[in-house]
Amino acid sequence: MEAVQANPVLEFSNLWRVAGVPKTLAQNWTNGRPIRLPASISQADGKGSRNLYNVEDAYLLAYLNAARQQGMSSDALERIFFMLTVPLERGPLRRKLASDDWLAISVTKYAVVEHGIEKSKNTPNLVISPLEVSDFHDSVAVLVAVNLKSLRSGVDARAQRLIKKTR
Repeated sequence: MEAVQANPVLEFSNLWRVAGVPKTLAQNWTNGRPIRLPASISQADGKGSRNLYNVEDAYLLAYLNAARQQGMSSDALERIFFMLTVPLERGPLRRKLASDDWLAISVTKYAVVEHGIEKSKNTPNLVISPLEVSDFHDSVAVLVAVNLKSLRSGVDARAQRLIKKTR
């Protein structure tokens, strides 16, 4: 599946469908429960205005949902969301959602860490850099790796169907 050719402007009613997440979950996550996904194209301002999203917003929503489905708590999702959206020196990590094949993130009591992923030398599998935990601080550590190529393929296919439907 190719990337979406025309980057559609998504109203909320299409955002959750394109991301492939339940409507109530998207409502919570765009209204600050526990995270607030802002509209990238245009924020609603006043009566009758609407939030407008892009496909990358759908990628982020889909990624967070995939992490949630693998057992990430609301607190962990909030911390991952911050890590993906805060502007860093090299730009937001969120850009990886639109370009990388995989994204692996671990969460412990005091840290949220992106992990490198490499091809295995002996098998066709991938190897994720080691998870570091502290005997002193951590009692639980969770590592989630999401196949972004597959995630984008699903989001892009739903976006393409939306584009064809609106023509």
